[in-house]
Amino acid sequence: MGRVKKHVKANRRNSEKNSLRAKNETLITEEGIIRSTISQLQEFIQSIILVINMLRKDIVNVSKRIATVSLESAIKDEKLRKLEYAISLRRKTIMRIQKEKKNYEKMYRKNMKLIKNQENELKNGKAEVIKWQKRDPSFGCNAEYRPNSHTKIKRDRCERVIFAIRNLVGSENVDNFLQFFLQFVNDSSFKTRFQLSPDETFFAKVRFHLTDGFLKKFHTFYHTLTGFNVFSSRWCIGHIQKKVSCISDYTISIQDVVKKMILGPTTTVKRPKALINNISVVLSRRLSNLSASGRLVFDSSTGNNICVTLGGDKGGEEAKLLLIIENVNTPNDANGIMLLGYYTGNDDYKSLKENFGEVFEQFNKLTEVQYECEGVQITKNVQKRVAGDCKFLSSLYGHGGQSSSEPCHLCFTSYSTHGSKKALIQSFEFDKCVGRRSLSDYRDSLVDVPLENSAIPPMHIFQGLTQKYGIDHFLSECNRLDYINLQGLDEDEEADVDFPDSLAGQKKMLKNLENEENHYLKRISASLTSRESYYEILEGYEKVEKQKRRKEKYKRCESTACLANVLNKTLAEDDTIFRCETCQKTLHYYCNGVVELDEKEMNGAKECFECTNGGRPSSIHSRKTVVKEKLNKLEDAIEDDE
Repeated sequence: MGRVKKHVKANRRNSEKNSLRAKNETLITEEGIIRSTISQLQEFIQSIILVINMLRKDIVNVSKRIATVSLESAIKDEKLRKLEYAISLRRKTIMRIQKEKKNYEKMYRKNMKLIKNQENELKNGKAEVIKWQKRDPSFGCNAEYRPNSHTKIKRDRCERVIFAIRNLVGSENVDNFLQFFLQFVNDSSFKTRFQLSPDETFFAKVRFHLTDGFLKKFHTFYHTLTGFNVFSSRWCIGHIQKKVSCISDYTISIQDVVKKMILGPTTTVKRPKALINNISVVLSRRLSNLSASGRLVFDSSTGNNICVTLGGDKGGEEAKLLLIIENVNTPNDANGIMLLGYYTGNDDYKSLKENFGEVFEQFNKLTEVQYECEGVQITKNVQKRVAGDCKFLSSLYGHGGQSSSEPCHLCFTSYSTHGSKKALIQSFEFDKCVGRRSLSDYRDSLVDVPLENSAIPPMHIFQGLTQKYGIDHFLSECNRLDYINLQGLDEDEEADVDFPDSLAGQKKMLKNLENEENHYLKRISASLTSRESYYEILEGYEKVEKQKRRKEKYKRCESTACLANVLNKTLAEDDTIFRCETCQKTLHYYCNGVVELDEKEMNGAKECFECTNGGRPSSIHSRKTVVKEKLNKLEDAIEDDE
């Protein structure tokens, strides 16, 4: 093969270089394009990644929504299935009801036939039902009995019961059966009863002071009218009375008491007197009863002793002596008080010694007492005290009393309770030291209790001081001011009547005025009655004058002008008559113009009109004149009394 020339080789080389250079430039250009493309692609990829992330979030949300929708769809499908199941059950129920309806229609037709038959039987049995309705007291009374129901409902039920009883025992035996039935209810365990138990009857007899005579008469009277007995038998009462009676513990006697009457004279009346026979025995029984009931108390005030207090006072006309047992929670009640005796009279030293001398001897000898506690005899020492007002305590120790020169029974202080030297609070020497009395200073003391064991009840002291220095003062001052106001005076002016300053003086003045007022009221009442009688007598004389002829058979006394048939009923019923000392005729007092009691008792009322007229018949006019004169004098007396 031939050799290539150099210029060809050079051209070839140049062309190859040029082609390579061109390729290199092309490659450089393509590299720039590729790089720009790559940067663009990188940006595009970043945007795609962002979009992918956003799509992921949307996909998650969509997935959640799809899950929620799927769950709701499942729930709806479940509800739909349940509804379809319920609808199927309802369809089955409807089909069953339709079948039952057909059966009921068949049964209805059968029942209608039975109802028709029963209606026929009901019509035939109405009369029988009405009969049973009348015989059965509970028919139609389905509601329970209520005490506050209407009276008409109660009466209707009572009538039903009575009708049933009448059908049960017969109409002629209803009263006898009801009497037995009510007695049966009374003797049964029902609360409803009409008869008192023996204990209740005994309590009523003692509480309301019912005598055996009253119980016997009332039993006869009430049993005759009703056939029942309200009280238990007197035998039951007597049995209880013997069981609880304490009459063997006391000696009861009758004493003659001189009593001053209202008008002044004195009279002798009989009053009961009671004395305890043995203080120790009665106290022992009382302590045993207190111990058995758990009411016997030993505390710091009593110690291990039985503490008793002798007390007494005068209430009304009776002086009472009692023993207070302090070993109870409330000594001043019925459980802690024991009666020692009572009599009618004052509670001074002489009367107490005369009536209660034996009781005081027993009290002084009382040093110890025995009582039963749970079957065991217990012996206790007795601690004694005395209590009462100042008068009672002074009487017990033989003191001269509050009117003496030394009125205090505990000390030797001397003062006067009345007169010009009367002791007053503002001038009394309370700080003055005086000697103290002791039991040895009283030789004739009724009790052997030391003075330091004697006391006035604190409430008694408080009431006395309050009444004496407080209430009485204010009441007297109020009365004085009221009197001044009624008189229309000033406080500095003096009244016509000397009005007392003290309440005691005012009470005395009031009592005198009341007695005087009652005296004049009685006189005015009697005078007004006499005046009406005088008017009736004058009208009677006018009626007698109008009667021309009076038949003798209408005359009821021997007066020539008898008024018995012409006076009103009230005055005519007074058929009091007198005998004329002169003519010995029997006449009515009003026929002789005498109506006042004083005139009836005078000797002047012992003569008739005819005898006072010298034995001649007295005319109606002269009789009227005498009656009018008496009437005028009476009216003057009434005016003076008013």
